[in-house]
Amino acid sequence: LRLLARPRIKFMTKGKLDYSSIQTLLDAGLVDPLRAGKDDDVATVPTLVKKDKSHAAPMRLDYILASKAYMEKYPSRVRVLKEDRELDTLSDHYPVEIGC
Repeated sequence: LRLLARPRIKFMTKGKLDYSSIQTLLDAGLVDPLRAGKDDDVATVPTLVKKDKSHAAPMRLDYILASKAYMEKYPSRVRVLKEDRELDTLSDHYPVEIGC
């Protein structure tokens, strides 16, 4: 258990996951289309590769952010690509895509 918890320190501040960088961008007016209208996050790590011990627990580390104007002009669908089994072993992160 200690081995899993210790590497996550690089993502933490005061014992909690640190999303302050993302929050700064959201506060500046960017939109996270994956979260728009949803209460839950979608994990982008780990995949079956799990090379980085910091990714031992499911968490979201990969984002696509857009301006509100872009989202109004090009309503889009953002998703984490997990359907293709090949994606389980290409990287330790799942790809995120935006479609217009």
